[in-house]
Amino acid sequence: MPKGPKGEKRVQMTTDGHKAYLEAVEGAFGGDVDYAQLVKMYGAAPESMKGRYSPAECTGIQKRRIEGNPAKEDVSTSYVERQNLTMRSYTRKLVTA
Repeated sequence: MPKGPKGEKRVQMTTDGHKAYLEAVEGAFGGDVDYAQLVKMYGAAPESMKGRYSPAECTGIQKRRIEGNPAKEDVSTSYVERQNLTMRSYTRKLVTA
């Protein structure tokens, strides 16, 4: 875990590009966090998928340093995306039960 200027451990966190997170992270952590955003860029949905619900194709990502000194190689939303999938799957089981 990265160390701050006084040797204390610092938290590193990553969010997507939603602007509300900027204020929320600042309010929760102040300057005591290594914070980055992972912004996904999307293109048009493939022609074969027109007319059906389908997310647009991710054409690239941009990693933005927001606060502190986040390690670029650790900037990822994979953990929270997996948690979201787990919660959606679990709540779906409760609804159909």
